[in-house]
Amino acid sequence: MSREMIKIGTRWNQLPSGYLTPMSDTEPLRAWLERQPPSRLAGWLELAGTLQAPLGMALAAERDRLPTGAPNPASIREAIRRLTEPPHRATWKEAREIGNAASLACRLLEHASEDGAASGDVIALAEFAMQRIEQLAMAVQDSETWTGPLLTELAAIHRRAGQQFNPDSNDVVP
Repeated sequence: MSREMIKIGTRWNQLPSGYLTPMSDTEPLRAWLERQPPSRLAGWLELAGTLQAPLGMALAAERDRLPTGAPNPASIREAIRRLTEPPHRATWKEAREIGNAASLACRLLEHASEDGAASGDVIALAEFAMQRIEQLAMAVQDSETWTGPLLTELAAIHRRAGQQFNPDSNDVVP
């Protein structure tokens, strides 16, 4: 081990307790973020998208718009495909990270629906995302912790889009 690695390890061990632990309560972070100027938030998002490839894919799909300003279904579909790409090999250790990346598909569809995407597009994209997440779950050990909630959320998005697409239909279950 090099001297530099030893120095980094020593500094890491000297950090205060709880310095870089996962947050169980995100409310303080959200409150802080709401007080930040847009330029600072943009900088943080740019950095996060660079460091976290799944977030970068989702942000790129959100950014890509049709000439009308509506979300681009082709970009969203490609992002969903990439976010739900089954790994070559995954164990239970990677399951949470894979589930977090797949959950971005739900956010994309939620935002697309809110931002004026055609209901028919949202329906087709939700069906595609459900199929992809089912395939992904078969390739990942311990995927049951995130598969059920994601499929439930996608079904709700699909149902809402169906109600918007044909509000008079009796085929849509509330």
